[in-house]
Amino acid sequence: MIYELLVRDFDTPQNFQAVIDRLDYLQDLGVNAIELMPIMEFAGNISWGYNPIFFTAVDKAYGTRNKLKELIDKCHERGMAVILDMVLNHADFEYPYVKMYFANGQPTNNPWFNPQATHPFSVFFDFNHESDYTKTIMDQINRYWLEEFRFDGYRFDLSKGFTQTQSGSDVGLWSSRDNSRIAILKRMADAIWAYDPEAYVILEHFADNSEEKELAEYRAAEGKGMMTWGNLHGPYKENVLGFSNNSNITGISAQNLTNGGGRGWNVAHLVGYMESHDEERQMVDALQFGNSASGHNVRNRDTALDRLKTAAAFLYTVPGPKMLWQFGELGYDFSINYCPNGSISNDCRTDPKPIRWDYNEDAERQKVYKAMAELIKMRIQYDVFETSDVSIIGGNNLVKLMTITPESFSPNPASANEMSVHIIGNFNVTPQTLSASFQHTGTWYDYFSGSMNAPVNITAQSQSFTLQPGEFRLFTNFPLPSPELELTRYTRPKAPLMAAASALSDIEVQLTWDDVSATETSYKILRSSTPGGSFTEVGTVEANVETFTDRSGLSAQTTYYYKIVSNNNAGENASAEVSVSTLAPVANPPAAPTNLTAVVVPSGPSVDLAWNDVANNETRYVVERRLASGGSFAAIAQLPANRTSYIDATAQDGESYVYRVGAGIGSVVAYSNEVSLEVLALENNALSQAIRLAPHPGNPMRVMFEGLLVQEVRCRLRDLYGRAVRDFGPLRLNGATSVSLNLDGLNPGVYLLEIETEKGRAVKRMVRY
Repeated sequence: MIYELLVRDFDTPQNFQAVIDRLDYLQDLGVNAIELMPIMEFAGNISWGYNPIFFTAVDKAYGTRNKLKELIDKCHERGMAVILDMVLNHADFEYPYVKMYFANGQPTNNPWFNPQATHPFSVFFDFNHESDYTKTIMDQINRYWLEEFRFDGYRFDLSKGFTQTQSGSDVGLWSSRDNSRIAILKRMADAIWAYDPEAYVILEHFADNSEEKELAEYRAAEGKGMMTWGNLHGPYKENVLGFSNNSNITGISAQNLTNGGGRGWNVAHLVGYMESHDEERQMVDALQFGNSASGHNVRNRDTALDRLKTAAAFLYTVPGPKMLWQFGELGYDFSINYCPNGSISNDCRTDPKPIRWDYNEDAERQKVYKAMAELIKMRIQYDVFETSDVSIIGGNNLVKLMTITPESFSPNPASANEMSVHIIGNFNVTPQTLSASFQHTGTWYDYFSGSMNAPVNITAQSQSFTLQPGEFRLFTNFPLPSPELELTRYTRPKAPLMAAASALSDIEVQLTWDDVSATETSYKILRSSTPGGSFTEVGTVEANVETFTDRSGLSAQTTYYYKIVSNNNAGENASAEVSVSTLAPVANPPAAPTNLTAVVVPSGPSVDLAWNDVANNETRYVVERRLASGGSFAAIAQLPANRTSYIDATAQDGESYVYRVGAGIGSVVAYSNEVSLEVLALENNALSQAIRLAPHPGNPMRVMFEGLLVQEVRCRLRDLYGRAVRDFGPLRLNGATSVSLNLDGLNPGVYLLEIETEKGRAVKRMVRY
């Protein structure tokens, strides 16, 4: 697993020591090879390093040669290879061999360089790769870094440019099979392997498949063979975005797939990736251009991060080397063209980018890191990921299925190295039902849901699943150690921790727990009256709640057993059982609350209740309400002890209610005085807005109808308790636009003026000084 890294943009010291300090982070990710973008001396100070001027000098900006050697040694201690990004297609003007033979703006009679590049996409000055002088200097350069610094191999930049075949500006001609280029690269690889038989030779080639196949298979029987970059940025991007066009990912496989597709090579020498230094970052595209449907918007950050995990599941599990561009494992979301001033411009492509190690402290980004780490470590640890028996089903459909089967297939594998793998995923933005053709029936294990504890019985080889948008499932037919739960959105939630139960009274039990899940949608409370007996649901609370009081049918001095169950759409997870015995019946009832008052808040409307707490042993307060017209009291709220107020936000406009509050302990409740009131809301309808009070405050006060022809009006003045204070009318307007109200004798205060007309009803707030 290769991690492509630009020292300058990796950490704030921007040097080799900074990379050394982060090696544990990379090792925990599962990386076993680091690819350093060019670190040899380049022109200027702001560069990716692809403009070399001294091919055997370490760029001083990154540190000393000894510090580079230390970095390589530290990597080797951890079992990590270090690959050097080598630029031998061209050189910048300051390279001495360019300037030695140079006239009229180009190399002239130069033994190493062409006067004009032989191919498109050329930058700076193009090496003549058929020149013996060039071959000699390149062999010297390659040998130097391998022997002096102990690099483990090279990634050769723009290797398709190692040719003297003239293609002008014709990219298609340049990319077609070139036998002379094949010979040049084979000769160079032979020279490298002559002094380091195990050196990696990786090509950024992007040429005709037959050419890449020949290079990949060259001397493969000896354990050699070159590797080529496999850029699948486009297809994986479309899947992350949620668009089916160009979403076929079968090109990620170097070898033929069992269901068709793949590149037809005999060796898995394709370095596949969905992001390198050269492409726009997947998260940038997702946040700008992602698809959306009801409840699932790819442009939402956390949604896009979750979809990266699904893309990774269909990338890093495919046999053959894979590559990850730095911070892709944290969902880096600054554009490749981000400028230091915050703008976006292609001119800033190689400029320094924000270094965001704070992403590593973000819980959702950490889940991307951990999920990718699980996938990477799985592919490195188990032999099945070296098999050639792979199928990728889906094409340009957003529902993907992948099977990975060992050559020595067994439905009952004796170890994880003999296991089979089946992956299903939904890149659509709506739920999708698919039929998954498993390698065999029987028990499989859903890895990210906790495979050791979540066996799945596959009763038919073609099994139906419904996947949520962006969801993937990875099944193995051998149980593996369970990864951390909730790394993906659609997995079972974590069970609550520190569950406890305490008896509040003879008929009340309080449960508490620690909410450690980030994906639960609710908690279910289950109860049994016998140990090991059947459980019955007695309540449900919303996500993130950490307490529940059970008052449903309990008996005094009885032991009860509880389960607190976290659950979501993907399943449920119960905590350990807790038990408690209820108390004896109450011998000392609490004192009833006193001085209950109720005030209407018209803007709601709602009712504010307040009382005096005079009890010293209550465990709860119960708020009860009935209609003033009759009926029984019903509880509308259960409150903890020592409360002295409550807001009833369920009161309905125009209704009259009677309230009471009780102090309770166990089955005993002592009630307060009763208060009654009528609920009156401030109405913001067109009629209310067309009525104006003037002068306000004032006496007499006129009720003015602006733009309305009203025949008759009745007014009732109420206090904030909803009690009628004074009535006016009926008052005939006889063509007038207002009526006058005499407020003599009215006490100062705030009132509600209820106005009834044939046009409808309105309520206005009124102040009397």
